[in-house]
Amino acid sequence: RTGLLLDLARRRKDAGDADGAARALARAVCEGGDPTAVLGELEVALPARTSDGELSLLEARAEVLSALSGVDSRGVALAWREYGAACWDLADDPDAAMRAWQRAAALDPERGIERLGCDLLAFGGLEVALVRLREVARQRDEPAEQARVLAVAANLALRADHRDEAFDIAREALELSPLQGEVLAVAER
Repeated sequence: RTGLLLDLARRRKDAGDADGAARALARAVCEGGDPTAVLGELEVALPARTSDGELSLLEARAEVLSALSGVDSRGVALAWREYGAACWDLADDPDAAMRAWQRAAALDPERGIERLGCDLLAFGGLEVALVRLREVARQRDEPAEQARVLAVAANLALRADHRDEAFDIAREALELSPLQGEVLAVAER
């Protein structure tokens, strides 16, 4: 089936249907197509003509890079962040953006949560960022991980000069994990 989807993508491209080709490529990779073959088609893909085509190309690229071995995880994370941004902006789909950004965060254990917070702040504003980060914290199993996510939320609130809210979030994080240095710094300000 995936071979048929790749053939369909090529035929649509030859016919000048850039968006149809992009959709076929996204379907091919999501259905388990050979990531190397899909990447080859992505590299010669026509520019998208609509936002749907752009979304399909970005999704296909992120999925392909995730499926390939030996790819720099920062590059894969960036592809998921770009797809998430397009989901928010082009498709008006914050939930799809959130799923993409969470995949990006998982690929970057050192700075992924901070980048997730920055993306949420940039696209949704402070209140949306704080709500979504609290949701992410609740989804974590380990109290230290929950506290780390809440520390990012507290820092965002503090930078926006919402000191009371920053303190409340920091206090919540410290109740979960009293030794979180970044949370202590927020609470002390």
